Amino acid sequence: MQLSREQFTADIRGALCRLTGAWILAAFVVLGTACGTLLLHRTGLGDLLHQHIPDRPKRRLLLASVSFFCTFAVLRALTWSIHNHIGPFHDIHMAGRHIHHLVWGILLLLLVGYGWLIEVGSGSASSSLFMSRLMSLLYGAGAALALDEFALWLSLRDVYWAGEGRASLDAVVLFGTSLLIGIWGARLCGEGSCVCSAGNEPLSRLPGTLQEGITVSTYNFQPQFGGGYLDISLKNRNLLAW
Repeated sequence: MQLSREQFTADIRGALCRLTGAWILAAFVVLGTACGTLLLHRTGLGDLLHQHIPDRPKRRLLLASVSFFCTFAVLRALTWSIHNHIGPFHDIHMAGRHIHHLVWGILLLLLVGYGWLIEVGSGSASSSLFMSRLMSLLYGAGAALALDEFALWLSLRDVYWAGEGRASLDAVVLFGTSLLIGIWGARLCGEGSCVCSAGNEPLSRLPGTLQEGITVSTYNFQPQFGGGYLDISLKNRNLLAW
């Protein structure tokens, strides 16, 4: 039997009304992370990022910060619409209990942390570039989900829209600022220089060419941490060594 336009519209409206803010947010995180990773991996955007930011840790910080601020903006817009009964969205409840979005943020951070412990997307030479980018984006999204309800951590009650909820905004600003400082801020102890060696041959001319086809694009020595890294370009592919 063919549905009338009124029945079809009513069915669509009913389906939308069953949507929860958590599902909308989950879809945004999944689709946003997938699109961002594919854009970096399948287009020239990733090469452009490598060209302008040769330092791999800074690239990872940049991806995490973009994911963090985008997720926070969408999250605030969604929670505001739920609070003011705008749109078909509502909170998610299980067994009569409101499940806060900080739960999903903590789970995401645990997942990313576990991945980094087993060196999945950790940025090491053995980890894939794709997983490194994916983990950075997921870390930013998880941090936004968790810190957006930072005030609830402190008071152990729902103060999201109360005056005490300002603590969540303070936490987001502080963490977001630390991400940006990590990308563009001056280093505390400055960058040094040193002479490294491979076998008995000193690598004293850096950046430069080690041998044919292998070019050192960046050398960064941090004496306060007792080490450094070489950002090596091999056939237009970036590897992390030492």
